Amino acid sequence: MKGTIFCAAMAAAASLQAAQPVVFNFEQGLGNERYDRRYAAIETAQPISGTRSLRVDTRPSKSEWNGVWSLPKGVLQPNRSYKIMLKAKVLEKGGDRASLLFLIRPLSANHELTDAGMFTPLTVGKVEEITFRLNVPAWPDDYSLQVHSHFGVLALVDEITVTPIELKEVSVPRQAKAVPLPENLPTGSEEFTVERPKKQNQKVFQAKEFGISTASQDNTAALQRAIDTLRRQSPARLVLEKGVYWFRGDKSIIINAMKDFELDGNGAELRFHRTGGDRQLIAVSNSTRTALKNFTIDWDWENDPLASVVKVEEVAPDRRSIRLRFVDYEKFPHQQPRLVDLSRLNPATRQSDPVRPVRIVLEMNKGQNRPQCRMIEPNLVEYTHRPGTFKSAMPGEIFLQRHYGYDFGAFFLRNNQHLTLENVHVASAPGMGVISTGRQHHWQILNSRIAPPAGSKRPCSTTADAMHTISSSGFFRLENCELAWSCDDTMNFHDLNGYAVKLGENRILTTNLNSHPGDYFRVGDPIELWNDDFAPTGFTGKITAIKFRNRREGEISFDKPLPEPAGAGFVLINRAYGSKNLIFRNNHIHHFPRGLLLMAENVTIETNRFEEGNASGIKLETGYTFDAWSEGYGVRNVVIRNNRFSRVNQRGRYVSENRPDIYINSYQRSDPSLLKTEHPVLRDIWITGNEFRESTGAPVFVSTADNVTISGNRFINREAVPVKEAKRGLIGAGSSGTVRVLNNVWESSTPGVKSGVLYDPDSVKKMEIGGNTAR
Repeated sequence: MKGTIFCAAMAAAASLQAAQPVVFNFEQGLGNERYDRRYAAIETAQPISGTRSLRVDTRPSKSEWNGVWSLPKGVLQPNRSYKIMLKAKVLEKGGDRASLLFLIRPLSANHELTDAGMFTPLTVGKVEEITFRLNVPAWPDDYSLQVHSHFGVLALVDEITVTPIELKEVSVPRQAKAVPLPENLPTGSEEFTVERPKKQNQKVFQAKEFGISTASQDNTAALQRAIDTLRRQSPARLVLEKGVYWFRGDKSIIINAMKDFELDGNGAELRFHRTGGDRQLIAVSNSTRTALKNFTIDWDWENDPLASVVKVEEVAPDRRSIRLRFVDYEKFPHQQPRLVDLSRLNPATRQSDPVRPVRIVLEMNKGQNRPQCRMIEPNLVEYTHRPGTFKSAMPGEIFLQRHYGYDFGAFFLRNNQHLTLENVHVASAPGMGVISTGRQHHWQILNSRIAPPAGSKRPCSTTADAMHTISSSGFFRLENCELAWSCDDTMNFHDLNGYAVKLGENRILTTNLNSHPGDYFRVGDPIELWNDDFAPTGFTGKITAIKFRNRREGEISFDKPLPEPAGAGFVLINRAYGSKNLIFRNNHIHHFPRGLLLMAENVTIETNRFEEGNASGIKLETGYTFDAWSEGYGVRNVVIRNNRFSRVNQRGRYVSENRPDIYINSYQRSDPSLLKTEHPVLRDIWITGNEFRESTGAPVFVSTADNVTISGNRFINREAVPVKEAKRGLIGAGSSGTVRVLNNVWESSTPGVKSGVLYDPDSVKKMEIGGNTAR
């Protein structure tokens, strides 16, 4: 039986003050909530329950994203926590990328950068009963549960029930006696050795012998000829003279199947200006005991900048045109500057605006969604696109304009063993800095930089991630390196999972492999199947046949019968890969959109500095989506020790998890996701001896994890931060097994900053708190 409906915001807010559930069941219509009459209606013919349901029909829309219906302001109160339940039934999807979306977003926002989370129903033709928990931040004060769609869908929604819940706050005393730590704490990575190229009988060659010259306009063919020749001269060392070497055209430098080979740049700069071809500048693959050292990779900024700082001069009334002034140029180098995206900056710092984040995405993939471009003056450009495109930009504001996205990575590393990059500087690249994939193992990057040249006014280093490992067989070390000013993740280490549904006794249909290389699954690979909540099914079988339909879908057959999934489908784990045994030591990571994203086993992260970021310094996660990335095989045995975190999440991302410096969480169906699994896919984590300075919110937030120990850390908050968070200073936890907070010290002289722990007693199975001190 349906409960009482509340349509008015005042009635809903009054009920919540009394801690009573509020139910929206649509029996009395759509009410006074915000909704779009084109897409929202009342279903009476076949409602989910009762006599009426919300009917969502965005199939007539020509837009990719569609807002449909929202809870009124006041239902979700600032700085409160809720349990929300609802029923949804997707009847029809207009394509495999279409989905019904539920967002937690401010009513005043028109973009995703302030979202507290989202989720999407799993199946078509079946009523799903969905439950999730939500922490609403203190600001903005108009967060709402909103119904949207991605492309066209036909769906029903009913019985939205909002119930306030109380979290438990445990304050830290002024003095406390230290308590014993548990036995058998995580140990992190074992130490290992990356073998260097053999020196015995090594032949040394000078690059100039092959026609490689600082006078040449394009050294691509000459360097390739040298490498191909030295492949037959192993062990060999190729030495450049110091200077600037140009590489143009549309071909990469390919270092393939080398053994006991060294490329010694001797302080040289390799400067690129690519016009097409493969998506890397230098590729190293299938090589053993190889070393690249002592050189810089850079781009031709003088003639083709990778990104620019621009000032909004004018926005058309219909918001379809914008005029941008290049603030660092009297004359921009060329007449058709590409507009990948615009991200609003703080004009005082020329860094991302933490209080009013805005991002306008256009030509992310070259040639797709391209606006019309017209140069008005030597440093003034006008872009024109669809009406409303530039609605988030105002005259006088400063933005970062990317001219490249994920175009050409500096290094592409695949299937190598015992590979070293040492004293290498990626000053810039029109894409990622270092991409690694395949079954690569035993490799290291030492004493290197991915950062703009010292003293440069350039607004970025790489236009995408500084480092990204798509898959590996582990045994990686990053030591004594600097990574800064990338336009996307500083580091992302994972393997790729996938989502699939059962087709027959021994066949599955993959539904989202769009991020996977074409040979990621091979006949003979051992595949482990998890349920869609990450709980193991107990099945591991070998692939006997593969038949791909397109980039997203493919049929995979196994050598044994499949189990029935507990939910709607399976998560695929390919045990031919495994990013494990990783060491990150003594690195400086600063000025980043996101810090280290990690999905691996046996990891040591120690004596690093994480500073000046716009999101969490470290994010431990695993998850899958239906239309984007699906990454990670879980997290296990991680030690985060003796690091320093300073102002690492200034934008205050992940608001439902209290804007953390270290974020431990998983995602299902979408990223981020409000749905939590009962299975602890992240486990055995020890965070100890670290110093956290000026946190925006929680120093650490733990979710969907087990056996997490946070001990012996210092939390120092003495200054104001850009984003105000009422839970600043409190370690947070929810939806987890055992979490321990032991022998930590809080130091604060800032009003409003708290010292202690805030957790959900209904979803954390065991919380141990002791020995903590507030000074």
